[in-house]
Amino acid sequence: VTIFIGHSGAHIVKNKVSMVTHSPAIQADNPELVAAQDAQINIANRAAILAAIMQHSPTITIAGTHGKTTTSALVAAILTRAKFDPTIISGGIMGAYNSNVQCGNGDWLVVEADESDGTFVHLPSTIGVVTNIEPEHLEHYGDMETLLAAFSDYLNAIPFFGGGVVCADDDNIRNLIKDINHCPLISYGAHETANIRAINHTIIGAHQRFDIEVRLKDRQTQIKDIILPMAGQHNLQNTLAAVAVAFALDVTEKDIRHALRNFKGVDRRFTHIGRVQGIDIYNDYAHHPTEIAATLAAAKTITQNRQGRVIAVVQPHRYSRLHRLFAQFAASFTDADEVIILPVYAAGETPIEGADSTALASATNNNASLNAQATTAEDLAALLQGIAQSGDIIVCMGAGDIAQIAHTLPQHLEGGLR
Repeated sequence: VTIFIGHSGAHIVKNKVSMVTHSPAIQADNPELVAAQDAQINIANRAAILAAIMQHSPTITIAGTHGKTTTSALVAAILTRAKFDPTIISGGIMGAYNSNVQCGNGDWLVVEADESDGTFVHLPSTIGVVTNIEPEHLEHYGDMETLLAAFSDYLNAIPFFGGGVVCADDDNIRNLIKDINHCPLISYGAHETANIRAINHTIIGAHQRFDIEVRLKDRQTQIKDIILPMAGQHNLQNTLAAVAVAFALDVTEKDIRHALRNFKGVDRRFTHIGRVQGIDIYNDYAHHPTEIAATLAAAKTITQNRQGRVIAVVQPHRYSRLHRLFAQFAASFTDADEVIILPVYAAGETPIEGADSTALASATNNNASLNAQATTAEDLAALLQGIAQSGDIIVCMGAGDIAQIAHTLPQHLEGGLR
């Protein structure tokens, strides 16, 4: 496969391309799309290609504002252990495969369903999962009502012989499923109505141990002594979603327990990237206030056991998101002891007045008793050298190039700490 770095219409014309496909992030004025249109070459978006791949196979799709990638990887791990040998198409690099795609020989597909442009409603789902619904991607949907309608369409498209897996802790989901009665639903979470719940939960460093209580019409049981090698309440929720899918497919308790204990994680989901003089550095994809708060809460559970601090390094992603959710961002750092905010990763957007790193640092300081400050990527390492000490956790968060910045920190900090 020939890969070009950068976009040019010449890539289309000179290589006798017969079809062009693109992700939702590609704008209509992209030179390669324009060249394809001028040459009357067939163009299909990512969802159309996915739907074509999925149409002849039973498929599990995972949708929701947060947790899709980790939940997809957890479902894949359980089904792989149970010898389903699924094909997996995920939004992140899965540790078990070092890829976001795994081509299996079994019947089932596991697909992450991206809701950002609304096309997820066209993906044919045998089992559809909804992890949560929050006001995100409103630049496409316009308002929350339209977003909720899209998730309703997604669930209503599940065939009667399939099923839905939904989070009982999410108010929007609980309201949405009141009108879903054409297919069976399995709910999960801490809510008293949930079919799949975690009980006897304890935290052991970056691991969690718990039992799973199953309360289905045709099955009442408990899976004892689950060990999950991931921190955070949000990852516990993702795990319960995957277990609900497993029960829908009659996976054995033994396979569920083994798959979870040996789960290899997903890159940029609270990924440990280095340790320098007793300071652990993590990288996470969190770029929404809810995700940031969940990630920092997970970090805090680890530092409590070793009397360290949580240092949050965040790179806001898109001016429009920061502007729309500014107050929520400023309130999302309560589990951090120090907050460092890098310049906004524009992702092609133009700046919006008042939606910048300096303004966010100021609002964060006003919102809580935190020490928040803005800096640049170039000055980050020097700033951390004066702040971090043994026992601390540095958590780098964002959807832009913060991952590359994070991976340079161990080398930059080595020997330069106070």
